[in-house]
Amino acid sequence: MHFHRRHKHKKSNSSSSSSSSSSNSSSSSDDESHAVPVYKNKPLSPTPPVKSRSYPPQPPKHPYVRPQHPSVDVSYKDKIRSTFGRDIGLITSYCSDLDDNIPGAEKEVGYIPANISEVIIRNGHFIDSIEFVPYQKSRSSIYKVGGNGGDEYRFQFEKDEHLAGFHLRSSKGRLSSLQILTDRRQSPIYGRTDLDEDEEYNLIHLAGYQIVGMRAFVKGWITSFSIIYASNNELFRSRFTEYEVQQYILRNPVMHSYMRVLDGVVAGNSSSFHGESTGYLEMAIIPPNLKSVNIQSGLYVDGFEFITGAKGDDYEDQSYWIKAGGFGGHYNRFELMDGEYIVGFAGKVDDFLQNIQIITNFRKSPVYGESEDGDSFEIRAPYGQELVGIKTYYDSWINAISLVCTTNTHLAQSQGQELILKQQSDLNTIQHSFYYNCGTLTATCSPFYGEKSGELQISAIPPFIHGVNIRSGRYVDGIEFILPQDSGAAHNGPSRPRIGGMGGHDNQFFLEEGEYIVGFRIKVGNHLNLCQLVTNRRTGPPCGEDDSGKWHEVITPQGTRLVGIRGHFDDWLKSLSIIYVPKDQITIN
Repeated sequence: MHFHRRHKHKKSNSSSSSSSSSSNSSSSSDDESHAVPVYKNKPLSPTPPVKSRSYPPQPPKHPYVRPQHPSVDVSYKDKIRSTFGRDIGLITSYCSDLDDNIPGAEKEVGYIPANISEVIIRNGHFIDSIEFVPYQKSRSSIYKVGGNGGDEYRFQFEKDEHLAGFHLRSSKGRLSSLQILTDRRQSPIYGRTDLDEDEEYNLIHLAGYQIVGMRAFVKGWITSFSIIYASNNELFRSRFTEYEVQQYILRNPVMHSYMRVLDGVVAGNSSSFHGESTGYLEMAIIPPNLKSVNIQSGLYVDGFEFITGAKGDDYEDQSYWIKAGGFGGHYNRFELMDGEYIVGFAGKVDDFLQNIQIITNFRKSPVYGESEDGDSFEIRAPYGQELVGIKTYYDSWINAISLVCTTNTHLAQSQGQELILKQQSDLNTIQHSFYYNCGTLTATCSPFYGEKSGELQISAIPPFIHGVNIRSGRYVDGIEFILPQDSGAAHNGPSRPRIGGMGGHDNQFFLEEGEYIVGFRIKVGNHLNLCQLVTNRRTGPPCGEDDSGKWHEVITPQGTRLVGIRGHFDDWLKSLSIIYVPKDQITIN
């Protein structure tokens, strides 16, 4: 349940042998070497070994005892078992390559705490030392490698920010510069970047792993540097036996922060499983700052990756993810737009998850997975709740899926976007994303048609809306937009983007594939007496009963796209104005 750096994995050949040196080799498969990829020209994609599991897990026969810190020299080993200062028992970890051919350099190992408060870097001509300070704890030499020379610089971590790796420049006998990479951002570059002979590369942990330590050779300054990393399963199971972990995930509700509260926990309620509840039980948090999802699939659904980094598929975009399931199949990237979030899933399931489709507050994704066998299902977060995680049973493929939901925190985020829009409602030009993934758009507003009296209201029209509901009796009461997850039921009315009130009766107009709104035909007097929806294909029936007043066509100019509406409201709608942007400003996938 932590952020991981994105790698494209291929299923490993079980007959392949370890590349570790004979001095560090063992006949046991547990001693297989794990080399952290160093990204230079082309990223490498090693696959972590998958250990066999027995089902169902059995209760422990003996009480769990935390072993003491080992007093062995582990600096040269490719595989280390240590507590790494975390007081959770011995952790099996693996090390990236370390250049040890530096005469006179001393080897050092430093721990990296689970919760980092800040990183202290000392450098002059080169990097002298790196030190991690644990959250709410004092400094200690066990979290440091290097000497005491150079000037001191501090990089503060935010609450729940996680270390992802380092961007380095080095040459033989020196570490020239260092930049810290986290799941949210990059630090400044510390040290020198003007030495032509330096080699530039990243040290970033594998998917499903965390960095728990660092190794270095030191000769007054750091001459070479590498990282130590351990799997999330190893870190989690160091705290609990496998049986206890299974029981914790099986509980309902599951108490956790879900990356949504700074302190304490909230209750996450689980839905029933769709599929076969066999295999290895896993749980993955869906982060609140989700940017995209990778569905790994072939014939069946192999796994999910919930990505929080920037858009793009390269290794420099700082994309990190939370993983559920396996590494088989091929990658299918589904990008989310501004203000978009997942509300559920649909698909087909038999012995495995045959195919899957993501449901968001705006739309549905393509179908991932080639099989059409099995029974259809659709699961959504209950009304007023937010999807914060999924539980899965996984063996060779995803066998079953369940939702974990809690009180909706997206409400506060959407209210913030609405406030930004409302503050500009009386302007002729508006700066807002309008929930498109194109940054801030510059939108133009048409004149108001009707009486400019009463409360001025404004609403964005999200991309991929499902339909429009014009509420009316004698006059037009309100205009609201139906999103894809909305069935059109009356109780969904208060949650829809809208201007106007809730009076009158529903007049729902559902859009066909490829159809979009271009404006409205309205008849105005003291109120909006009649209103007709106009799309790129047709015109809807008039809504309202008062036939008096003058007709106006409020239509977007050629080459523009409707992104919002605004109007004055006082018991009924009294005026209407449309908001539009040039089509070349936006992208609709």
